[in-house]
Amino acid sequence: LGDVYKRQALISAFCILLYEGHRRSFPIMRWVLLLAFSWVSFVAGSKMITLSPEDWELFLRDFSLPEITEKNLLGGLVTGFISLSAGKILFGFKQNFADAFAYVIPLSVAIQRVGCFLNGCCHGTPANVPWAVSYSEGTLAHFHQFEIGLINGQELFTLPVHPVQLYETVGCIIVVLILLRLARILKAGGSLMLASLILFSLQHFIVEFFRDPLAHTGFLRTEGALSQLQWLIIFLVIILL
Repeated sequence: LGDVYKRQALISAFCILLYEGHRRSFPIMRWVLLLAFSWVSFVAGSKMITLSPEDWELFLRDFSLPEITEKNLLGGLVTGFISLSAGKILFGFKQNFADAFAYVIPLSVAIQRVGCFLNGCCHGTPANVPWAVSYSEGTLAHFHQFEIGLINGQELFTLPVHPVQLYETVGCIIVVLILLRLARILKAGGSLMLASLILFSLQHFIVEFFRDPLAHTGFLRTEGALSQLQWLIIFLVIILL
């Protein structure tokens, strides 16, 4: 069921972008080609950012990579942005399309995180709050708690954890509501998209305080007041501002 929500997030994002393209009178074929090009880059980037330095060394030496099963949204956003900029030139797209993506990221992530919640990936830290949830054996949350000794191999369920995926769903919905208000004020082309990225990054920064570090890819697992991902978010927000 979780994978259904993740696929629905992709379909919803594509439908929103098609509607925005129609509403803004974009040349439809060039718009679809640009979306397809950026989507392939997004998927590749979300996987590439999870590779370790050893994996890259192997690629440069033997032109081979291990099977990549993990993904990270940050890498996808970076490569997706680069591909959109390149695709605009490649496909001769003259219109300013940045604001067409303003609502897509928060809305699609809001749907996707419901799927993550059901699957038990991207899980939160142990919690005593009334709305904490436990995951069954076979989920990543169960494996990670067993890995660090919080539960033993005979436990059928995890310790209760923050439903951090739903926190992000709520955060993304709040971002959309704020954007709807800002759309009346921000008139310069691209400004709504910048506001979307800043607000999305800030809510993600806050949510990270409740996410289990083991739920991240290997290179983002850190200890301390802030994670590496949160430092990257601070750097990104400064640039966007």
